[in-house]
Amino acid sequence: MAVVIPMRGGRSLAGALSYAETNKLDGSKNLTRGVNCSDDRETALQEMRVTKHLWSRVDGRQYKGYVISFPTNEVTIDQALNHAEKWCNTKFPTNESFLGCHVDTDNIHIHIIINSVDFENGHKLNLVKSELENLREVSDNICREMGLSVIEPRTIELEEGTIRTKSNREYQVLKKAINNDDGSSYKVNLRKDIKEVLKETAGKGFGEFKNEMEKRGIDYKLSGNKNRRFFLDTKIHLKK
Repeated sequence: MAVVIPMRGGRSLAGALSYAETNKLDGSKNLTRGVNCSDDRETALQEMRVTKHLWSRVDGRQYKGYVISFPTNEVTIDQALNHAEKWCNTKFPTNESFLGCHVDTDNIHIHIIINSVDFENGHKLNLVKSELENLREVSDNICREMGLSVIEPRTIELEEGTIRTKSNREYQVLKKAINNDDGSSYKVNLRKDIKEVLKETAGKGFGEFKNEMEKRGIDYKLSGNKNRRFFLDTKIHLKK
């Protein structure tokens, strides 16, 4: 299964492209590929800069970066690059993307640097956290097309709705919410919040459910503060 991971910023556009290119095979062959731009790093950099200047979008965020990582011994270098290229063409068809394949660990992984400015209309990328789930779904679909492994979602059927998740941690978060109620008004209100959000996000996945919960000040990851840890403090009835 290919795993899509957002990259942290901090580098300049030139630095990000340089890092993507750093890994070489046998000290000579660059494992890079351009999507809507050159396979050569320096040329790709100039093409991205030209796009920014054409649309007068030279300031602000310069790029968006992702890593797509594959299980050990599941793909060849060409398969990994082909997967990443299809992914970019599907999700970012009018942005320049530069791909760098790294083979310095047990699992092949691709560093992807996407120009923040659309070369067709000049719009800037404005990806929110909730869109990561869709980016991963696209990757999974490409894996299926290529005959690669995919972890299928686990479905939790609740009285208030259905939640799909591939993460065992997320699955357990909801299961641990069963039968932990002392009748306090705090927990009654919290349980009401969860039921309402479950109805609103039924069938949309755990990520959307969690985002809507966070809008209400409820986060299962936080502790030691005023945010409520719903997997410890409420009760959800699972269908048997």
